[in-house]
Amino acid sequence: MKKYLLALLIAVTQISFGQYCGGSGPGQCAPSGTFVTPGFYPAPSDLPPFVNGQASTTVLEFKNFNVVNFQGNFYTVNSLRIDSVGNLPAGLCWATNKSNNTFINQEQGCVRINGTPSGPVGEYKLKILVTVDVGVTLQVDAEAAGVSYYVRLIDSCQTAPAVDTLQVPTFVAYNIPGCLYVSLGADQTACNGTAVSLSSTITAGHAPFNYSWQSLSGDAVQCDTCANPEVVITQASVFVVTVTDTTNAVATDTISYSPIGGVFDYSISAVGAETFCAGGNVVLHAVYSDSLSYQWQFNGGDIANATDSSIVADSSGVYTVNFANVNGCNATSNTITVVVNPLPVVTFQLPNDTVCVNASAFALSGESPSGGNFAGVGVSGNVFTPATAGTGARVLLYTYTDGNGCVNSARDTVFVDVCSGVEELITDNLLAIYPNPTSGSRVEIKVSSALIGSRLKVYDVNGRVVKEILLTNEKSALSIANMEAGVYVVKVENGKTQIQKKFVKM
Repeated sequence: MKKYLLALLIAVTQISFGQYCGGSGPGQCAPSGTFVTPGFYPAPSDLPPFVNGQASTTVLEFKNFNVVNFQGNFYTVNSLRIDSVGNLPAGLCWATNKSNNTFINQEQGCVRINGTPSGPVGEYKLKILVTVDVGVTLQVDAEAAGVSYYVRLIDSCQTAPAVDTLQVPTFVAYNIPGCLYVSLGADQTACNGTAVSLSSTITAGHAPFNYSWQSLSGDAVQCDTCANPEVVITQASVFVVTVTDTTNAVATDTISYSPIGGVFDYSISAVGAETFCAGGNVVLHAVYSDSLSYQWQFNGGDIANATDSSIVADSSGVYTVNFANVNGCNATSNTITVVVNPLPVVTFQLPNDTVCVNASAFALSGESPSGGNFAGVGVSGNVFTPATAGTGARVLLYTYTDGNGCVNSARDTVFVDVCSGVEELITDNLLAIYPNPTSGSRVEIKVSSALIGSRLKVYDVNGRVVKEILLTNEKSALSIANMEAGVYVVKVENGKTQIQKKFVKM
């Protein structure tokens, strides 16, 4: 039989000290009971549960075996060594009252379990490994000898169920409500008419959490299942929150709010369209109260000296008002977005700026963009009639309206001349004036060599000669320092040929 036993069992085993504290010896514990039956004491159901986060020391006592049964044969136990007490809740460790953790036949001993546990709540089946000397040594699980032991772990606010010794798994989680605490803090005051966010502080519990908010009196919460609902405080109010965690633990708390100051209208409005063309504006208005002060803001920044209840807005952007009342309460208004559309870029340059009074009517051109309207003396639609306009400088106006309804215009001047049957030539090759237009005190005159010796005359819009010089070179300087701003016509006559050109003094 010994040979058979040796073939089946491990003669020399590796000792496992899982969760071992170390330092076994008489200082750890002392057996005190008198037990008849081998095994651990007290019964698992009489052992108080361990509590998460609380330091604890527990002593298990036991009586060693006299004989062990192996495959129907009984063997006398010479000694038993406790190698491991495993599957303890995290944070706990063990040690015995014998320095070598070894006990002789029927000897009583004890195991000290201590530490601060932390882990899932539930029932833990201890895995106790021992080495038994029955003439040969073998390491076995105590459960194989009919010894099963259970410990329980709970949260501080829980009541542990009775030990279920029929449990097969090494760990069975408790499906009981855990610890859960919620606090809304001290009672509060709030500026009347302003929004506050209700918030809670949760201690312990198992996330995720479900919230149920209720107004017991006064103002209503805007969301009864949010973690942090908003409330606009306008009267004395009391709120309660009920929080439930995944273990169905429930906690509640209440908080009261008292309003400060009267109820004010913290809104702003636009007196007119909020979208307009460049050069326009809109008046923004806040309801006036002598109990409020105002600071207008543009794109989030204060506008200097804008402290009245109204403001004229003429720039694109976001406008708000920061209100303050006599109680020191502040509030920010709603926003108003102003959009300023730019004016269209309009140009108008006639290809021919001098015509004879007896010339035929012609269509105006040189405008951009197209699609606008012409106006001026002698203009009908887009046609200019010199005879209707009469002699002299005639200012023509071109006006264009874009898709946003924004309007801009440009002007050009046409000089209607009598011509008197004299042939006219208008060409830069014969006569040039520069700079044109000009705000200076003189212009440069350049003529063809064929015109040297001719007289050059300058006419104002009324046909009067205001300047006259003799052309002695192809280039001449013409002083215009004493001439008023306006449109002038320069004429050079050479026999039957008359050359003329317009220039503008600004």
